[in-house]
Amino acid sequence: MLKDPERSGAHRLIISSVRHNADSDACLKEILGENPLYKTSVVIRAAIVGLRRMDKTAREQLIIEAAPND
Repeated sequence: MLKDPERSGAHRLIISSVRHNADSDACLKEILGENPLYKTSVVIRAAIVGLRRMDKTAREQLIIEAAPND
């Protein structure tokens, strides 16, 4: 398969890791199981896009809900 010179590829400049608990891991696995084309990195990016699209108050409430109770 040849690379299409007209198609711009994603710039993979930033590498990070996400630490999460068993509940979020189960949710991620459930989402990944919905479609074999889903990849962990894409689901995480979609979550960030979704958070960004929310208004500030809703985003803050969701982040607080997801925060660990340490």
